Amino acid sequence: MPKAVCNLTLPICVLGLIAFSSLPSHAGSERFSTLPQDPLARINAIRKQAGMPSLNANNALSAAAKNHAQYLIFNPTEGHDQTPGNTGFSGQSVGDRAIDAGYASRAVAENISQGTDNHAHSIDELMTAIYHRFAFLDFSSNEVGLGSEQQGPNRAFVYVMGNAAQNSLCQQPETFRSGRYYHQICADSALKIAEDDWLAAKHAVARQADDLVVWPAPNSRDVIPAFYEETPDPLPDFGVSGQPISVQINPTGELANQDVVIESLRLFKDDTPVEPLRRLDHETDPNGKFTPTEFAWFPLSRLDWNTRYTAELQYEVNGDARVKTWHFQTRALPSPPLTIRGDQSLNVLSGQTYYLVFAPIKGQPTQDFRTEYDSRINLSLEAVDHDTLEVTLAGPLGARATIHAGPYSVELSLN
Repeated sequence: MPKAVCNLTLPICVLGLIAFSSLPSHAGSERFSTLPQDPLARINAIRKQAGMPSLNANNALSAAAKNHAQYLIFNPTEGHDQTPGNTGFSGQSVGDRAIDAGYASRAVAENISQGTDNHAHSIDELMTAIYHRFAFLDFSSNEVGLGSEQQGPNRAFVYVMGNAAQNSLCQQPETFRSGRYYHQICADSALKIAEDDWLAAKHAVARQADDLVVWPAPNSRDVIPAFYEETPDPLPDFGVSGQPISVQINPTGELANQDVVIESLRLFKDDTPVEPLRRLDHETDPNGKFTPTEFAWFPLSRLDWNTRYTAELQYEVNGDARVKTWHFQTRALPSPPLTIRGDQSLNVLSGQTYYLVFAPIKGQPTQDFRTEYDSRINLSLEAVDHDTLEVTLAGPLGARATIHAGPYSVELSLN
């Protein structure tokens, strides 16, 4: 699950002539998003861009999600599994919790996000996290439940996805007579469901999706530029990278029964290649979670805000070379950011907001922020992400503030 992004809000303390602050408050980039703020509408807007059918709300799945969100508040170090006897226990696995909440099928998937500020922020973070992205872009899901809980600064957001037709099969009398079947997949664990019926329910959703599902989607304009952390971690040697580009082959589409070889992907900013990229697939995924039809490429440096990128996928189908090319644009900030790569002195205008991106060093985010400033200055400092600060200074001409971020120091002078 993605980690929190600067989720602490600390007051600014004025001490004599100099004020100090160790952490900015968090005000993430979802404020600038063009996607719907409503969580279900946001997920469905993402799936529509990716060429997938929308998800319908399901009350039982929402109850399961809510129960697990409450559990995570009481037991914040837990993940997808609950421990019997702990406060808020409602089922060891997500399937158990779905059954407990009244869903009939155990064939469910779950995304969780802790430390994010709201549903929109949590969905954005989960979509940068490759394993969680694949759960939101699952070919068999067509309904979802959403739950959240908050206690003080602690927040948990949970999403549980399922398949309506499979859930319906689990509520019908057994009709299986002979052949292959599934069992222990329903609330009635003894119920047998014919394999053909179960797979038909699963594949009916996939048939509504594109043959190749890619993310960021073609012509999308609201893409987060950076990926930080996920549990399990697909890039254990990097604390920050660029938004991963993923490719999924539809199990029911034109390519499903073909000999498909995904050869390479190239990423361009204007005409300049973005390098290096690290490929993950079912053979190279360090956590062994990718299937043979899932692929991703991670830019090892974060992407830029409000920038157009071109992805070029080269693959073969039955020995015939094919190329898929598409464009996407990263999220725009209200004004162009300044990238900080070393100590700098900047002249700024009182009351004007600036965005500073502190370049990561050796694949690690900046995170450690500290400020010193003249107490006559009114300083607003917000973390957009681990490396991006929104800074507003107001005060008399000549007053100064210094932001220390990791190894960087930036002096701001009101001019």
